[in-house]
Amino acid sequence: MMVLLLAFGLFGAPSGLESVAVLGRVLWAVIVLGLALVAMVPALRHRVLGRSKLLAAAFRPGLARASRASLSKFERSALARLRQVNPDWAVAAGVTRDGTTRSGDKVRTFPALVRVELRAHGPAAVYQVVPGTVPSDYDDEKVSAALGFPVECSAASASTVRVQVRSREALADQGTIPFRMVPLTDAAAPVCIGVTSEGPFSLPIFGRQTLLVGASGAGKGSVIWSVLGQLAPSIHAGTVQVHGVDLKGGVELTAGRPLFHDVAYSYDEAAAMIERLARRLDDRLAYMRENGLRKHVPTVAEPLELLLIDEAASLSYLAPDTKSRNAVDANLKRVLSTGRAAGIAVLAAMQDPRKESLASRDLFTATVALRFRTKDDAVLALGSAAYEAGAHCDRIPTTKAGMGYVIDGETGGIVQFQASWVSDEDITELARRYPAPVAVGDE
Repeated sequence: MMVLLLAFGLFGAPSGLESVAVLGRVLWAVIVLGLALVAMVPALRHRVLGRSKLLAAAFRPGLARASRASLSKFERSALARLRQVNPDWAVAAGVTRDGTTRSGDKVRTFPALVRVELRAHGPAAVYQVVPGTVPSDYDDEKVSAALGFPVECSAASASTVRVQVRSREALADQGTIPFRMVPLTDAAAPVCIGVTSEGPFSLPIFGRQTLLVGASGAGKGSVIWSVLGQLAPSIHAGTVQVHGVDLKGGVELTAGRPLFHDVAYSYDEAAAMIERLARRLDDRLAYMRENGLRKHVPTVAEPLELLLIDEAASLSYLAPDTKSRNAVDANLKRVLSTGRAAGIAVLAAMQDPRKESLASRDLFTATVALRFRTKDDAVLALGSAAYEAGAHCDRIPTTKAGMGYVIDGETGGIVQFQASWVSDEDITELARRYPAPVAVGDE
């Protein structure tokens, strides 16, 4: 009957059945309007098309022709997998839900594909999560294992998740990034040390303890001097105080010596500096406790303090004896474990990511990883999950000093960045314009 109505509505009806033809045209209008609503309203589209594999496959979102043309063979294959209707990988990753209809039939609900995108790191798919799940249920390691290639999962909204294929080094074609000062309204705010594929990249220094790791020549100096360059006005104003440890003969920090409150060039000097900082930490915590303060407020009298250690492993292998090494290690652990609340931070650079190189390695709360020679080192730096999600530090070209990866503290996602290049002339000028206040004594 329905077929006849549609046929009469489209081709006309025999004489005497004109009213039937009118009903057929009305039915066609309803069908066209319904299809238009399904096409325009995502929630309705997911509900209707999700009941039919054939319809869902026909109406799957795709990329524009120009974007499709730019995909590699692997990316086309990965995108096809992400665009599957009722994908098996979703079952393996544990992001589907099983239920029972009113008639007792078993049903499985899959995440619904909302759109596909071509982003800086490669193609991505955005899904509507199934009822009873949230975007954080999409574990990078589980989804990557289920798909068979590395992806990074992040919330696109409260009810949608983005599965990003990590197939491109977004900064591979980025040239040298010259240092540019970005004024800080708050001395404790994250400092801009370079760029990502999507814009400026800022690294929090205070409020955490940061370990900077990378092979020789990976560009640790670019990160260190970018941090110091952005902090320079606060250093000059006296609200930030930097203590430097450079046991490699002073070759790294000497050029910017005026920016530092003090610098240790020998093991004994470093041990004394770290001990003083541990005592100052205890005094500051006692003051905060007595006055009911939960957070340190920086002033010229009580500034934010940064302990900067170049080649932190030297604190272990240059120790004259076990007693000295244990004393330095204990004081450093004290600063790392409780310094955050008191406004005392540590930025330590080293080449070897293994714990044996620095006993207090586990107390650092953030890691910045630059280039490494081997995959094993890259995995040790940020973890296997980060490596599978695209933090391939071993694949960074030797020509890209200062390129690296961090784990975003808020989203848990992998961020690739390129640190700014701070030339010797830049360092000299920063030290001339923004010297630290002259120290009149130390506790």
